[in-house]
Amino acid sequence: MESVQLIESTSNVDTLKGRIDFVKYLFKLIKNAYGEDRNAYTMAFLKAREMIRRAYPNYYSSYNTASLMSQTDADLYDFYGENVVRCFEDYKEKMIREMSKLKTTPAKQKRIENVKSCYKTCCEILSFDECSIQMENLKKQYEIFLLIYEESN
Repeated sequence: MESVQLIESTSNVDTLKGRIDFVKYLFKLIKNAYGEDRNAYTMAFLKAREMIRRAYPNYYSSYNTASLMSQTDADLYDFYGENVVRCFEDYKEKMIREMSKLKTTPAKQKRIENVKSCYKTCCEILSFDECSIQMENLKKQYEIFLLIYEESN
């Protein structure tokens, strides 16, 4: 649950990639462990949720981990893909805010290169899954960024 919350909130693409890889592995283990025993999964989920609420009183996640057992791989890939695009957008906006405060062209160029690197990592994450819609959205955001910021430097 903690990893799911980080997937939904981080703007650090390396953290995102690591958490997605971890969650993919963990969800596969959970599905294999509980198989068709939905009651056992529900009990384990309730215990885990209670522990999270005690440790993190402000915990929030829009992802419904309670329904994990009935979700398909496509559902999970949509979740991952949407958050890859969101992470890129958050990181890009952070770099734009930083660039607006910088005076030198090399410093601004460094931020542009950081966005390019983030984009490449996001593409790598999306290329492993059935995320063509998210890949297209990511590409559009990146192209708009390049049009605006590569021309201005």
